[in-house]
Amino acid sequence: MKNHTSAWQNQTRIVVAIAAKDILEALKNKSTLAVVISALFVVVAYSILPKLTRGGEPPNLLVYNASSSDLAERLETSQTFQVYNYKDEGKFFAQLGNGDIPELGLLIPADFSLAPDEQAAASLQGYALYWVKEDDLSELKRLAEDEILSLTGQYHPIEIQEQRIYPQGTDNSRGLWAGLSLVVMSVMIGISLIPQLILEEKQAHTLEAMLVSPANSYQFVAGKAIAGLFYCLVGALIVFIFYADIVLHWWIAVLAALVIASFAVSIGLWLGMRIENRGQLTMMAWILIIPLLMPVLMSLLSELFPAWLAPILRFIPTVTGLNLLLNAFSKQGSLATIALQFSWIIFCSTLVLLGVARMLRRRDRSETGPPEEVAAE
Repeated sequence: MKNHTSAWQNQTRIVVAIAAKDILEALKNKSTLAVVISALFVVVAYSILPKLTRGGEPPNLLVYNASSSDLAERLETSQTFQVYNYKDEGKFFAQLGNGDIPELGLLIPADFSLAPDEQAAASLQGYALYWVKEDDLSELKRLAEDEILSLTGQYHPIEIQEQRIYPQGTDNSRGLWAGLSLVVMSVMIGISLIPQLILEEKQAHTLEAMLVSPANSYQFVAGKAIAGLFYCLVGALIVFIFYADIVLHWWIAVLAALVIASFAVSIGLWLGMRIENRGQLTMMAWILIIPLLMPVLMSLLSELFPAWLAPILRFIPTVTGLNLLLNAFSKQGSLATIALQFSWIIFCSTLVLLGVARMLRRRDRSETGPPEEVAAE
């Protein structure tokens, strides 16, 4: 029993040593640091892009008019807000849940009237997404009340409803930005950083030395995978810092980040074993990155493609990972679906890692040559 425990501890130490070596080498390597910084730049860009695209435009005011008053029509002339009127209550709430910047939803009750002698102080109902900060919501409420007073000559308070709006599935635009940034960042780091580390070991002829050391092929793969996971998860941590206010289920968010990173790293390990120079790395990296990221964008624009394509795209691990991550930003979610998505990505990652270990064993045999008794014959 002690020998078994000692062997397990020894194997763990070997894996940790390989991982620690790669993590430190990546910190010293300008090329790998450039990859990490570029990936993190994508995260920052995605987080501020919705605000940049708005420019100096006024905030949005989404209005559903359940009354016979003309308040909604008057609000359309507003210079303070960009007003969107909806005649369907369901569409009103759906569009409000699709917001990626702070905005106010205004519901005009059925018994509301602008007549000065009737309900002069009748109130309106205000709604906002769950992640909108109280300061932003108070400012939007004040602006809307002032604008209504200016347009009608009457003050009508807006009562912000305690029930906040939650997105359903992929309806959360800000959640989509978070999901896209994490998937893109993981793919860029996994497919670019790990192959560079392996390539440098090949060129320095340290890979062959490692293969004849006490470390076996599985320990080599595990060590490299942990190093890749480390940098991918550092990137995921930065994503969650930017989007912490919209995460509803942290356990799903963490699991999604872990399995997405695992798949990206497994592809990076496979690529690292296939290449022999930087030219091959650059070419093959993009050959892999484009087919992994393009389906993600296609899945978000499914209405532009044939209906039969959407179910196929869901089986691509990066698309599966995005859909899994979006459950962390939604109040609704099927545990069975989440489990299937998680299992599918793990299955794909495991297949790739087993392929990498097999490639290492073949390389090991080719480097060490035939057994002595065979060679003697």
